[in-house]
Amino acid sequence: MNNRASTSQPKKITAKRSLQKTSYLIVAAISLLAAMTWAAVQATALRIIVIGDSTASTYTATDPLKGWGQEIGLFFSKNVTVINKAIGGRSSRSFIEDGHWATTLALLQKGDYLLISFGTNDRGTVAERHTDTAGFRTYLTQYVTDSRAKGVIPVLVSTVNQNTWNGTIFSEGYTIGVNDYRGAMLRVVNALNVPFVDLEKKTATLFQSLGQSYCANFIFSPGQSTHFQEMGAINIANLIAQGIQELDTNAALSGELVPQYMLTVKSNKTGAAMVTASGTYPSTAPITLEVMPNTGETFQQWQDASGKSVSTDTLYKFTMAAAPVSYAAMFKGGTTAVSRAPLSIPLSKPAAVTLASNGMLSITSSDRVLQARVTDLLGKVLATLEPNNVHATLNMHAFAHGVYFVSVS
Repeated sequence: MNNRASTSQPKKITAKRSLQKTSYLIVAAISLLAAMTWAAVQATALRIIVIGDSTASTYTATDPLKGWGQEIGLFFSKNVTVINKAIGGRSSRSFIEDGHWATTLALLQKGDYLLISFGTNDRGTVAERHTDTAGFRTYLTQYVTDSRAKGVIPVLVSTVNQNTWNGTIFSEGYTIGVNDYRGAMLRVVNALNVPFVDLEKKTATLFQSLGQSYCANFIFSPGQSTHFQEMGAINIANLIAQGIQELDTNAALSGELVPQYMLTVKSNKTGAAMVTASGTYPSTAPITLEVMPNTGETFQQWQDASGKSVSTDTLYKFTMAAAPVSYAAMFKGGTTAVSRAPLSIPLSKPAAVTLASNGMLSITSSDRVLQARVTDLLGKVLATLEPNNVHATLNMHAFAHGVYFVSVS
């Protein structure tokens, strides 16, 4: 995120932010006031400790529910160890009051990264969990200050959205009125200069682009609006990995992110069914392809890139390879297989957004930048560019002190 003082002599900024291209939106945070500081590059092994609620917690192998905290390790090298301390039913307050923060703090070591994500139960109505946004800020501040005292790098992760809609419009329940837990977290981010992964905005963008029905059947566990099935948890973890990369491409942790490879999913009959979207995933990730045929449609088989049948079941599971792969859902009466819209499309080289000391924002990409927008925290568009070029610039000198987002397509 970017903050900047509204003075005639803008403060020099040296931080750089990387963008990861998606088929829907690329969101970058630009810092106009001060760079978020990560630990220096370490030669030793790194550890990520996760604290949060049931959306992040670890479930058993036989449980259909999965949390993003148990999947985040897929996106890092073997040099990174993930310790998931997230517990279902906990809020920022009850995690402390129940003694879980004390035991977690005891195991933290200098150089650890602590991912902090609460809000689901803070907003809830259960008395022993509920925390208003003022209390939420207080508890987040305690996590940050306590962990920093031990030489730990805290990272605040905004609350993951639920599958809630107002007609065809996605409803961001953690940004509204007294339930603006995202805004409360941002106040701590700015006050204490804490690295921030805006999972709330990332999931809002993803869910809106996918639609309510797809989210209900392919992201969330059936019948749930809060908890994820395995592919959903992996995709949420992917968003957090992207957020970590955006924070600082030279940081020790982001340097341990592993390559991702394209999974292309096709169907030979448009409109015949709901089918798993294409996306990028690291090798060794467990992948589930699923098809839900519409009434009157007959699913026949899954085919690989060579046209070989690999399964006649509507669910097909495999382990992602260290190379692009392609599968097609084949229906009776279909013709040529056409790709499903992807969750993300990798860039040959990550785009970059930088801010010069004269207030000039620069966006550079290996692909043409069709449009770039600067918005405030409420989503109000403050500036729009349509360069149709691999490079774009915008003078930010006149922008007041605050937090802004840059989105690029």
